[in-house]
Amino acid sequence: MSDPKRHHYIQQSILEHFLPDGEVLFYCYNKLKNRTHPSTPRDMFFEYELNTDTNWLGENSKSMEFELGHFESEICNLVERLVERAREGRFFLNPEEKELWTKFLFVQFARHPERLEGLRRTLKDVVKSLPRVRPDGVLINPTVRQYYQNPENPENQDVLRKVFLSLIFDHAAYARFKPIFDSKEVYAIIIDIPEKSFVLGNKSITRWPKGNSDLRGPNTRLFFPVRPDVIIAWGDTTAKHKVDMVNREGIRTINELTLFQSECIVGRNKALIESLALRMKRCQRSHPS
Repeated sequence: MSDPKRHHYIQQSILEHFLPDGEVLFYCYNKLKNRTHPSTPRDMFFEYELNTDTNWLGENSKSMEFELGHFESEICNLVERLVERAREGRFFLNPEEKELWTKFLFVQFARHPERLEGLRRTLKDVVKSLPRVRPDGVLINPTVRQYYQNPENPENQDVLRKVFLSLIFDHAAYARFKPIFDSKEVYAIIIDIPEKSFVLGNKSITRWPKGNSDLRGPNTRLFFPVRPDVIIAWGDTTAKHKVDMVNREGIRTINELTLFQSECIVGRNKALIESLALRMKRCQRSHPS
């Protein structure tokens, strides 16, 4: 049974495929805690009430969570088709599928809790200036003060979650985002080495080159591992039938990019996760902050 308070920003239907065959636990490395541990898809990559809105009465609304759930069911079906095509060696998306995948990438960028935290840091001091009681002396719930005092002010700290949730399906922002993604191709990267696999990070989308933030850059690529052996990628490619068979060095490079660009990674191979954790620890010793 799903927990309505746990809102996953990487859907469990993708996470579940990173479980070892027949197992209920995969392996994780948390960089902030500097530890490896087993876990379940239910317990990874979620925030409590991440997609919950609050109306002017202080009542919680999960409409965005339900809307995302419907959207993710469409994505789940699309990913199944794309994975099958990638493994067959003939990868393609029809126009409707390309549109859906582009929307999915946009949503993944928009709904990560890091985006919410960035808004919170920007606006954190504004809430301190708001009154705590109405003129009639009634205490104002901190979560609803903004709607009472100034419901139209977008810079008010307490409208933070409404702003965050509006970004997820911001049609104007998507209209700016879409031409960028239409300028390059969607293709697949697959592993054909049985003992090798990709890891998945809490950022879900890994950028190459490392540290590159400009999606318009001619060499920019995005990697989204959707299965331990399949990445849906975005960028320029010369791969035949849009399927790139990656070698051992390429697998290691992508996994290390995922490691360095995320705070936590998961994978089906315990030895791989421990090896990446050791790699991170060595880097931290060599370049202490």
